[in-house]
Amino acid sequence: NAAAALMDSDTAMPSTASAAALAPKAITTHVTGTTNVTSITATNFKPGDVLTLIFDGVLTFTHGNNIKLAGAANFTTAADSMIVLKFDGTNFYEQSRKA
Repeated sequence: NAAAALMDSDTAMPSTASAAALAPKAITTHVTGTTNVTSITATNFKPGDVLTLIFDGVLTFTHGNNIKLAGAANFTTAADSMIVLKFDGTNFYEQSRKA
């Protein structure tokens, strides 16, 4: 269960390759690559789950589909930028970000 994945101090942070339909490997994951993200695969997530994405490069994280960003505006990432999203059972809503 990707959303329930926990890490201990001996486990490396998981990484997920960027894709139009991002499929996170854990509830906290590095996103590698520069493919723009337009949706998040919600398999294994349950309402109330919080997803933290740490970006390793530049891409556009797109408002729409099941990604609901503050101000309905896309997020252009940079290395080490981060976004925290909460899943309501259908959509992932932005809670915070660090550019």
